[in-house]
Amino acid sequence: MKATIKITPSALKTYKEINNPYHDKIKEKIDELSEYDFNSRNIKPLKGEFKGLYRLRVGDYRIIFDKEETIITIISILHRKDVYN
Repeated sequence: MKATIKITPSALKTYKEINNPYHDKIKEKIDELSEYDFNSRNIKPLKGEFKGLYRLRVGDYRIIFDKEETIITIISILHRKDVYN
């Protein structure tokens, strides 16, 4: 069963601004999320104030998302330098 992928307006805006080789890779990884492949070593649950959310690593970018039953919501797509500040 495939999950429904939703993307917040801010995450979509960031995605559209990415003009490098990561653009296609990010789309590919988001599509893979809909297959519920959470065994990937690139997916990790977040801790602290972001507990309950997950991050997916795609090169130098991080996709922050939430999952609820059959809905995955992409909350943000950030360069790693912006995530870990």
